[in-house]
Amino acid sequence: MKRLWEEVSSLFFRPLCPQCQTTLPARTAPGFCPACLGQLQACRSDRFYRRVLTPQPLDLFAWGNYDSPLRRAIAACKYHNRPQILRFLGTEIGQTWRCAPEVPPWQAQYPGLAVVPIPLHPQKYQSRGFNQAEELARGFSRVAGVPCRPDLLRRVRETKPQITAESRAERLANLEQAFEAVAFPRPLLLCDDIYTSGATIQTAIAACQAVHTVVAGVLVLARAS
Repeated sequence: MKRLWEEVSSLFFRPLCPQCQTTLPARTAPGFCPACLGQLQACRSDRFYRRVLTPQPLDLFAWGNYDSPLRRAIAACKYHNRPQILRFLGTEIGQTWRCAPEVPPWQAQYPGLAVVPIPLHPQKYQSRGFNQAEELARGFSRVAGVPCRPDLLRRVRETKPQITAESRAERLANLEQAFEAVAFPRPLLLCDDIYTSGATIQTAIAACQAVHTVVAGVLVLARAS
């Protein structure tokens, strides 16, 4: 009976591509249509790991470049209520994490690593219904085997969108004392959707350092040019 219901429901409730909203072929695994998936995979960076200065040295793992297809995917997730987009892309990052040659020696330096998404303010979370960074982190966690701990960092002050700030100094001022961390005995891997100036990440790191928690690195879906 269950098998019959699955066969009948598949005829009427076929999944849609979260990017373009076209109907996916029958028996397709959750994800994107071939055209959208190809466009997104074309945004993958040829350098998953890099050492950046923001202004202090930071280990950054960035899956892709913030080009048009990836930009549209992030916008669709945030503003059109499609959290499954970043959940799926999180699994793509997890696959890259498992295959990247630089990851095993790096991760060996940080036993017990946990991934922590950059949080939204509770009011924004309530209005949106989900946190895009958490969706990304949970998708990554399932594939990479790194525990996801959204409870270790929270946003205690509502801030204006970073895109409205005209300089890095203004972005830092906007985020001042915006985060509060919980002490944790093992190193953290912070996770966010986009890395631009690094102001959000630096503020979150400062909150972790205030409770003597080590931030080993940062994981993002896309890095802006």
